[in-house]
Formats: sequence, C-alpha cells, structure tokens
Amino acid sequence: MLGVWPLHGLCGAWGGLVAGIFSLEAFGGLGGVSFASQLIMTVTGIIVALVASTVIYGVLKITCGIRLTQ
Repeated sequence: MLGVWPLHGLCGAWGGLVAGIFSLEAFGGLGGVSFASQLIMTVTGIIVALVASTVIYGVLKITCGIRLTQ
C-alpha cells in the first residue's frame, strides 16, 4: 500500500468537513457553505475514489499483474 489514503484521503475529507463547520456563522464564518452539502460531497468523493481505484487495480491485476516477483 502506498499510504495515499492517510495522506490525501483523510486530510482531504477532514478539509471538506471543516470547510462546512467553520463557515457557520456560529463559529465566526460568513455562512454560505452548508455543512450538509460538504458532508454529502465528501462521502460521494470517497465512494467515487473507492470504486474507481477498485476498477483500475482490478483491471491492472488481471492484465499485467500488480505484484513484483522475487
């Protein structure tokens, strides 16, 4: 595993959610960004990334293999 999920996935998901949280006027934000929309699109982005990577790695595994030989 390349460690892409902890670096880009978790940090990107947190950034997406935090944009919705800290844009609320109660936290000093200007408003205009809904936490619900940020949550929905963050989850959608995660699902799209999981499906796409599963398909891509599946095709690579079938066609040319993704494991190195000893």
